Amino acid sequence: MLAFFNAIGPNLGEARIVGHFFNEDLTAIMTKAEVGVVQLPCVLRVADLSEVEAEGQITSQGNHDDPRPAMATPST
Repeated sequence: MLAFFNAIGPNLGEARIVGHFFNEDLTAIMTKAEVGVVQLPCVLRVADLSEVEAEGQITSQGNHDDPRPAMATPST
């Protein structure tokens, strides 16, 4: 797993937080972001969901990203 992150890290560009979204009882937060990929170049859309307990500890976490921009074949 560490090798994966060591390989992908240098290829990540600017990350921009688009927004934070909370559920009604404030037990979950979703953060929407855009992450640049340096060598393609393209921007990936990412959403991370964290669920929290009353004391503020994260109890679960999930990620979603749309990899299609990074998978596109450059036109020649």
